Amino acid sequence: MNPVFRRLSKNAGILLTGNTWASILGLGSLALTGRALGPEKLGLLALIQAYVTVVDVLFNFQSWQALIKYGAQALTGHQQKDFKSLVKFGFLLDGITALIAAGAALLGLKLLLWWQFIKPEAITMAMAYSLVIVFHLSGTPTAVLRLFDRFHLFAGQQMATSSLKLIAVAIAWYGKAGLWTFLLIWITSDIFANLFLYAVSRRLLRQEGYRWIFSSSTAGIGRRFPGLWRFVWTTNLNSSIRMSSRELDTLLVGGLAGVAAAGLYKVAKQFAGILGRFSDPLYQSIYPELAGLWAAQKFRRFKQLLLLPGLLAGFFSLFVWFFILFSGKFVLALTMGEAFIGSQPVLVWYMLAMVIAVSGFPLQPALLAMGKPQLSFFTHLGSTGLYFAVLPLFTIHYGVCGAAASYVVYYLVWSSMMIFFIRRTLAAATAAGIKDER
Repeated sequence: MNPVFRRLSKNAGILLTGNTWASILGLGSLALTGRALGPEKLGLLALIQAYVTVVDVLFNFQSWQALIKYGAQALTGHQQKDFKSLVKFGFLLDGITALIAAGAALLGLKLLLWWQFIKPEAITMAMAYSLVIVFHLSGTPTAVLRLFDRFHLFAGQQMATSSLKLIAVAIAWYGKAGLWTFLLIWITSDIFANLFLYAVSRRLLRQEGYRWIFSSSTAGIGRRFPGLWRFVWTTNLNSSIRMSSRELDTLLVGGLAGVAAAGLYKVAKQFAGILGRFSDPLYQSIYPELAGLWAAQKFRRFKQLLLLPGLLAGFFSLFVWFFILFSGKFVLALTMGEAFIGSQPVLVWYMLAMVIAVSGFPLQPALLAMGKPQLSFFTHLGSTGLYFAVLPLFTIHYGVCGAAASYVVYYLVWSSMMIFFIRRTLAAATAAGIKDER
């Protein structure tokens, strides 16, 4: 087997194991939460979580993408001093943007309370959940663990967090606890997940000989790593736009169709998200490999790695979609209860969108590996703009199913644009006479 595919399979397999168990345990937590609270209260909890996530993504930079790109260069060149400065830069960026995001979330809730858009109790709950953002310091730890090939620690973090959350939710469900108890459980599990990654990354840095990270100087970091700031800003805008399409929709559905509809929509997203949890390990594993192949000008292997995993993931996800199409009501009744059977058609549409997304999972890391984050940004900007133009219209006319169907439109447009830009970039590289390994 090709060494690249062997390494990709190994790392993806480790992450897939963690994601599989995390998905199963996460569905267990959601099922017990839904049975305890019902669609309306679960919808309120989903709206609170969506609001906090949207604000966090808008302000909290995705530092891991830049650190992997430039950190790999520093490690390859044995530039220990520069690597330590880069890691310190990442930690500082994570911390500063987390504080800014938390402040923005609280300020936004104050304005909503002043305008009397939402009940004061819901505002108080959202304020409590907003404090989670302060602990969202996982960007740099994520980069560190990937750069040193410690993918098994991600699997451990996912399984530990999901297990503890399920145990806590089960106790709350058995004790017939209220909404506040479940909210605090979600808050605590989120904080634990982020602190776990931070702690293991600091320990790993010490083991690898990178001590006293914060004593390093970040002066002139942009000169030492040309293009760093542009890469950071572009990937952050890119991630913000893409993640807004994944979270802001819940807020819009709640506003247009009601809180109970948001609860049904949350259930559909959680179940359909299983496919995303399967593709995420592949995404995380394939990016460093694609970056290495592009840097080495091995374009034939680059195209093979771009095409084959996407086709395999697409066939698998299509099989899952057919299963949900014919057995979705039974699955929902068995797990969530009779009150949530109405989310089955929503789940069918949303999962169809995820089939398209999973099939195209190599597209985003491919453009980043090519050094074209701006093209990825324009793709997300255009497809997200169309998505939010279609979403309200579909939701008003077709209800929650329309909201899910608009997500299919989003991924069809996104995939088409990404494929166009990738093919154009590959053609330009070939026309420029860059060597290709045969």
